[in-house]
Amino acid sequence: MHFQGGEPRGIDGFVWDIHGTDGDLRVTGPTGHTQIVPLTIKGARENDRVLREIQVEGDGMDIEDGVVGNVARIYRRLAADLRNDTRTAPTFDDAVSLHKVLSAMEQSAQDGKRIKISAPNRQLPEVAPLNI
Repeated sequence: MHFQGGEPRGIDGFVWDIHGTDGDLRVTGPTGHTQIVPLTIKGARENDRVLREIQVEGDGMDIEDGVVGNVARIYRRLAADLRNDTRTAPTFDDAVSLHKVLSAMEQSAQDGKRIKISAPNRQLPEVAPLNI
């Protein structure tokens, strides 16, 4: 992963290359503040020699005026949970699973070995629209 601080000129400040057994992915953004900037995902499989942009379906939420998309989404989930007595926001157990992945990545990098872990990516439930 390459991350350049400040405001780089003419290049992406955030570049994350992922090379897997089935293909390659590249995630880029203007800065490393991935929670507040638009990210682009490109990928290639098998014999493809060129990375092509991968469109990711949005959640229908229009984020404007510098409001942070991920923060706005979690606030929307928390507000819906409080109003509707539901549990749609990520849980402490979700955070534990994520940290297991991060810990395994660090250990793998230190040891130079692959580490198998079980940390499934839980699909979050749909959130009802807020009537504010």
